[in-house]
Amino acid sequence: MADLGFQHETRERDGVFHVYFYKTATLANGEAADVNDAFKTIDARQEDPGSFLPSVITQAQSMQQGEILHIIQSFEPTPLYDVLGKMGFEYQTEQDANGDFHVYFYRMSAGPSEDEIAEAASLSARMSEYIDVEPERIEALIGIVQAFYDGEDVTLLRQRFETEIGTISPVEFAFLEQKMTELGISDAKFKARVEELLSIFKRSLEKAKTPEFPPGHPIHTFKLENKAIATLVEEMRAMAQAEDPADEAWWQEALDKLWQVNIHYVRKENQLFPLLEKKGFDKPSKVMWELHDDIRAAIKKARKLLDAGDMDGMLAALPTALDGVMDMIFKEEKILWPTSLSMLQEDEWIAVRRGEEELGYCLIDPPPAWPPEAHTPSAPAQKSAVSPTKTTRAKAKPFTPSSKKPRATVGAIALEEGYLTPEQISLVLQHLPLDITFIDEFDEVKYVNHGEQALMADEETVAAFKAGALNETTSWNEEGGRFVYHTLIAIRDTEGNYKGILQVTQDVTDIRALEGERRFLDWE
Repeated sequence: MADLGFQHETRERDGVFHVYFYKTATLANGEAADVNDAFKTIDARQEDPGSFLPSVITQAQSMQQGEILHIIQSFEPTPLYDVLGKMGFEYQTEQDANGDFHVYFYRMSAGPSEDEIAEAASLSARMSEYIDVEPERIEALIGIVQAFYDGEDVTLLRQRFETEIGTISPVEFAFLEQKMTELGISDAKFKARVEELLSIFKRSLEKAKTPEFPPGHPIHTFKLENKAIATLVEEMRAMAQAEDPADEAWWQEALDKLWQVNIHYVRKENQLFPLLEKKGFDKPSKVMWELHDDIRAAIKKARKLLDAGDMDGMLAALPTALDGVMDMIFKEEKILWPTSLSMLQEDEWIAVRRGEEELGYCLIDPPPAWPPEAHTPSAPAQKSAVSPTKTTRAKAKPFTPSSKKPRATVGAIALEEGYLTPEQISLVLQHLPLDITFIDEFDEVKYVNHGEQALMADEETVAAFKAGALNETTSWNEEGGRFVYHTLIAIRDTEGNYKGILQVTQDVTDIRALEGERRFLDWE
């Protein structure tokens, strides 16, 4: 088989030898790629079920033709067969003596599958209905992109672009992004080299400007946050290069502030991306979202090193996070914002603004209402007269299912278990038969589900929560003939850090009076 250009991998399991023959890529120096580089193993038996499928897909997207992905799972991962099949993988499944399944996925095609290309073409056609681009210019720009992925020199391509074409608009670049799959370029391949590709067009894109909008407009808010983020990054870079780069407390505070970019990204992911996706522009949902995840991971890594007392390690890891943040600001200011403004109408921007308050803001105060006559949660709320066991609901209507079930993760927030959209989260909290108030670690009321409520925590209780001496306390009283039960719970993160207080109030008068039994079907 070696004479035919194959390499092999031999693995022994339960006394049986398994030999896998495959061809690997040829490196630039003419040598074959290393066998271990072509054989990837994911032992998913101990992984969280919720993260199993996304982690496998991420790994699969980065694999090249001829590479093998070996999955070990305690059950047969049947859903993977279809998902990875559409990505160009063949598979072989075996079960060992312990009952564990070993599935070997072999990538037959490194590029998008025919189904993916057809779907991408459909999305590009839909996107073209909402933007104004000249087909001749797009074809010329595609020539530059194809030459880039064929390995031509970036400097020469930049010169060719500036000589033959001259300029590229934000919308044109966004449309090129959307057509990548049609050109046979996978999302993983595009993401891996997006900065290089941008460097060809950067001088032209840098001239792009976004119109000014009044305070409260989502674009004005996003841009205001970017200014605050850029200022913070400059301060952190200057401190990192100083002879005495501050103490641990300064960096803890700085990294806490930097983590607020997550709020900025979550608003994009949940407020903006779904609207663009409906109009055929889904690359932000796919590629930019993954870039967000890379930045989040880089910030977490720097924070983990700092928490471990490794200042030098933190300073070494920090540039990856800061560079990623600044690169993202460029993509937003010079491509995403202008393209979004070209594709979305004012009523859609109003919908974006209406949902912002649920997610919060990054390094800035909540903006004013927009349009000015619109009501937002930032405005003072009137005190609710809702009782602790009642919620305000619209008149019930019969449920009529739509013809197409929506994708669960589009516009949704990843929680510890499952996904919920901001609307679902708000509805769930509003319909709880409890009054909930959340006070953050700085003693500010951040959320109430049924209107303003009297705060129950006194200074002594708050101090005990903050000191870690108390985690929960209860009280009860009678009000107007009703028996009301109160619970105060210290909210702590996974590392035990105090993050605030959850106050829960419930009218339990009717519950205390219950006797016997009642089934759910006895609702009449």
